[in-house]
Amino acid sequence: MPALDTETPRQRANAPGPDTGNEVPMPEQAYPGGSVEHQFWCRVEKRSADECWPWIGHRNSQGYGRFYRGEHDTVPAHRLAYELLVGPIADGLVIDHLCRNRACCNPAHMEPVTNGENVRRGIGVTAENARKTHCKHGHEFTPENTYIYPGGTKKGHRECLRCKRRLGQQLRARRRGVALTDNQESS
Repeated sequence: MPALDTETPRQRANAPGPDTGNEVPMPEQAYPGGSVEHQFWCRVEKRSADECWPWIGHRNSQGYGRFYRGEHDTVPAHRLAYELLVGPIADGLVIDHLCRNRACCNPAHMEPVTNGENVRRGIGVTAENARKTHCKHGHEFTPENTYIYPGGTKKGHRECLRCKRRLGQQLRARRRGVALTDNQESS
């Protein structure tokens, strides 16, 4: 009876070969005859349906898994997992990790959303600012009271028009050497 092969494809791929040292071969060499899907799932640590399935392959500097499909075709691992198990992702949508784990490949933890919605759901400074409904002086961000920069370094940045007008009045008064009184201020 032949011995059971207990090595994983990854272990076999990284084993030293003749005259090659311990070089990591390209995916097509690492998994001869294996499908792209097989190569992909060998790099995912599948757990129960409610747990994260971490990507154990290469991750980029932001922590997202990257998968090389060959011929200079590298794709985000979580997007490929979603497409393999759920279906295509509509144009213009990105994948939101509901679990907040960028290396997770469990499609139950993902939802296709617009980039704007993904930002609003996030936890960074951009997300915090996007969720704000009032300026720091308490004025509501309404379409009538909000200026959104169209381009340049402030593209998409919101400003309260009431505060912007007030600042302009203060600067003009300072140039004239006049102090604004409370009844001259617009609040």
